Amino acid sequence: MASPNTKVEFDKTKVVATKRCPDCAEIVQYQAKVCKHCGYRFEPAIEGSAEEHRPSTDSA
Repeated sequence: MASPNTKVEFDKTKVVATKRCPDCAEIVQYQAKVCKHCGYRFEPAIEGSAEEHRPSTDSA
């Protein structure tokens, strides 16, 4: 589930996912690692998040 600071804008030609910088409150692209307005560095994505979780196929 997306965080409350995440927004998806729809355009006729593309979908742009955005997030709000917690430091300066400006909107930046969702995949941004550094805010282009103030230089805030976002935390790296956590490996093994719910989106990447796959059930184990081991049958022990």
